[in-house]
Amino acid sequence: TGNLGNLFWSLGLLPEAQEHMEWHLALSREIGNRQGEAGATGNLGLVFQSLGRLPGAQKHFERCLALSREIGDRAGEATATGNLGNVFLALGRLPEAQKHMERNLALSREIGSRQGEAIAQHNLGVLLREEGERAGSEERLLASLVVCEEIGYRHLAAATHLALGSLRAAAGDEERGRESLAAARDLAKEVGIPGVETLARCELALLPGGDAQDALVAFTGHEERLDAEERREARLLLWRATSDRAHLEEAKRLLDETLARVPDEHHEAMLTNLRLNREIMAAWKGESGAAEPPPAARDDPDDDEPRGTESVTRVRPA
Repeated sequence: TGNLGNLFWSLGLLPEAQEHMEWHLALSREIGNRQGEAGATGNLGLVFQSLGRLPGAQKHFERCLALSREIGDRAGEATATGNLGNVFLALGRLPEAQKHMERNLALSREIGSRQGEAIAQHNLGVLLREEGERAGSEERLLASLVVCEEIGYRHLAAATHLALGSLRAAAGDEERGRESLAAARDLAKEVGIPGVETLARCELALLPGGDAQDALVAFTGHEERLDAEERREARLLLWRATSDRAHLEEAKRLLDETLARVPDEHHEAMLTNLRLNREIMAAWKGESGAAEPPPAARDDPDDDEPRGTESVTRVRPA
C-alpha cells in the first residue's frame, strides 16, 4: 500500500497517492509499526506540500520528525528535518528554513548519506537565491551537482541544473545559463521529471532565440503532473515568453489559491520573501487596468489536520 502511494505520488496522481498513504498509515498504527507510521506520515506531508497545503505538510513532517527521534531513526530524522526546511521556505520563513536545511546537511554527513548531502546542498542553494546570495547559491548548487555525479543521482542532478541555469540566466550569464538549462531539459526528459523538463523549456524560451511554442507544448502535455508551485512558475514564464495575459491571470489565480490554503499571518512573508510570488505580484500590478479576480475560497482548516505518511525525499524541493 505504501509503495503504491509512492508510485502514484511520483506520477503526480496526488488523490490516489493520498488515499494509499493514509491506508498505509492506518495499517502501520494497527500493527504497531512505528517506523512504518513515521514513513507514512512523512510521505503524506509530501503530498500535502505538492497540493500547496503547507500547514498540513508542516504538521505531518513535525510528527514524522518526532516519531523518527523516538525510534532512533537518524536517516528518517534527517529526511524529516530537510522536508520541514522546504515547508518553511515555501512559507517564506527563511531563517527557520535555513536552520533546518543546515541541520539536514549535518545529519546527512553524520550518517554518511551522500544522497541526503546532495539534497541538502541543493535546498540551501535554492534558499540562498531567495536571500539574494547569488554567489553562495551557485556554490551550493555546484556542490550538489558534484555529489550527484559521484553517486549517479540523476533526478536531483536535473533539478539542480535547472536551478543553476535559472540563476545564471537571471544574472545575465546567458551562455552558461543556456548550457545548464539544456542539461536540465535533456536529463529530465530522459529520467522522466515533467516539472523540471517543463520549467527548463520555459526558461530557455526567454533566452535570445528561444522557442515559446516548444515551452507551451511541453506545459500543455505535462500540466496535470506538475505540482502547485511548478504550475505557478510555468504560467509566469509562459506569460513572459508569449505576452499572453491569460498565463499571468492563471499565475495570479494559482497564487491566490495557495495563499487561501495558509493562515493569514504567513501571507506577508510569502509575498515579500519569495522571488516567484514577488514577481507574480509585480507583473500583476504592472499590467494597466488589471482587474482583481475573485478571491479563492478558503479551505476548511480541518482538512489540514494530519490524517495520516517510506521516506521519499522531494526531488525538487523548494
